[in-house]
Amino acid sequence: MAHLARGYKAIKLRVGDNVRADSDRVEKVRECVGDDVDILVDANTGYSLGQVRKIMPLLEDLDVGWLEEPFPAMDFHNYRLAATYGGVPIAAGENHFTRYEFARLIEDAAVSYAQPDLSKTGGMTEAIRIAALTSAWKIPIHPHTSLTGINMAASIHLLSAIDNGVILKGRDALQSIS
Repeated sequence: MAHLARGYKAIKLRVGDNVRADSDRVEKVRECVGDDVDILVDANTGYSLGQVRKIMPLLEDLDVGWLEEPFPAMDFHNYRLAATYGGVPIAAGENHFTRYEFARLIEDAAVSYAQPDLSKTGGMTEAIRIAALTSAWKIPIHPHTSLTGINMAASIHLLSAIDNGVILKGRDALQSIS
């Protein structure tokens, strides 16, 4: 709650355990923070397709902003199917390393948010190529950051150079680059 008092407008929760426990956790957080704070959830590849099918309507009812990385990165088939299960956008990309992998996500209409990690994409050049590709499809970029100063600084520079950047995550994001 201290971060919200300092002006943070969104929080991200870890999910991916089981549907009931995860939806209960998100519901309790929603009760605490109210409707003016975005809740984003990250499954860290912990869900099966069946679990995503079950949790999507629950997350939608709780006005969750996105479900991040429900499956392993190369499980393109399940990403495509999950995107059809409800009104909660899918976010992915921290473990997609090239513009070709992002192109596959786009072609499959599998993601609503792209999350390249500059420490994994090979740096700024490939990240800018990914941003240009996703911009053409009106898909926003939310860089995945490992919360190191170098990655955070690179992500800030990326967001400054592209037209489809939307959010930067991090605990005390600006202090971590000093």
